[in-house]
Amino acid sequence: MVVVQTGKYGRLGNRLILSAHLLAFAKEYRHWFVDFGFDEYAIFFSSSSNRPFLSWPQFPLGFPFAEKAQTISFTLSRHVTVGGRANRIFGKYEWFEQIYLKSLAEEANLDLESNRELVKRLINSKIVVCDGWWIRSHNLVQKHSSFIIDFFRPNLAIQREVYDRIEKLRQGTDYLVGVHVRREDYRVVAPHLVFEDSTWKKILFRIKEMLHPCTVKFVVCSNESLNWMNTNDLDYVIVKGEPVVDLHILAACDYIVGPPSTFSEWAAFVGRSKLCVLRSEQIGEIDSFIPITSPEGTRL
Repeated sequence: MVVVQTGKYGRLGNRLILSAHLLAFAKEYRHWFVDFGFDEYAIFFSSSSNRPFLSWPQFPLGFPFAEKAQTISFTLSRHVTVGGRANRIFGKYEWFEQIYLKSLAEEANLDLESNRELVKRLINSKIVVCDGWWIRSHNLVQKHSSFIIDFFRPNLAIQREVYDRIEKLRQGTDYLVGVHVRREDYRVVAPHLVFEDSTWKKILFRIKEMLHPCTVKFVVCSNESLNWMNTNDLDYVIVKGEPVVDLHILAACDYIVGPPSTFSEWAAFVGRSKLCVLRSEQIGEIDSFIPITSPEGTRL
């Protein structure tokens, strides 16, 4: 059987989380997995760079015109599957199954492991097409977390860049705290989660107090430019690079704080860091930072 993912739901964090849940399901039942919707991010990861699509087992390296092939394969797969179309074409055959959730905003999760009848149908099918953001398999992600983290390692160039930067940042400090300042799109879709500079400074001072007497350096990343000035008594650095580099710099921190976001959630998962999700300007005690054993996805 092959499990096929054909949609593009949001940006990097969303794509990684959905792919991880379907990969865990495929791994558990020893089936192939193909994610056609990962195409523009494929170049950044060891498992998909220089390959025509993200897959497990991995497609052989050195595919000519890999990036063009990724775009073409997504376009073709989407044409066949969009809107449940594949089910209307192939649904009468026992070897085919399509899981179709209508929209990114659909609130109900479909946990593949919670419905044994569905699992039975899926493992008896030859092709399973998955089209929907809230398709999950939490128990299997936890079970296969080490495999998933290794599978989604960034390419060697990114690994080296992150290692070099983290090595310098760790000099002379006990803890690195990653700070994800999410604004930009949240100003429209979730204005209550947009914290201004003065609020962020209060939050960081509170974290510094929690970790006292240990020394703390804050590693700040954002999807818009920041210009923090006059922040006395806070040791911080603002990183601004490719999103995939910032993601893995966050992952290398001991703690991560930020509003609900799949970006910081995935970073905490792959880095085995502790995450504090901010839903207001108030931050709790240090035990509000918790490990992420299976990334859920963001509900605003």
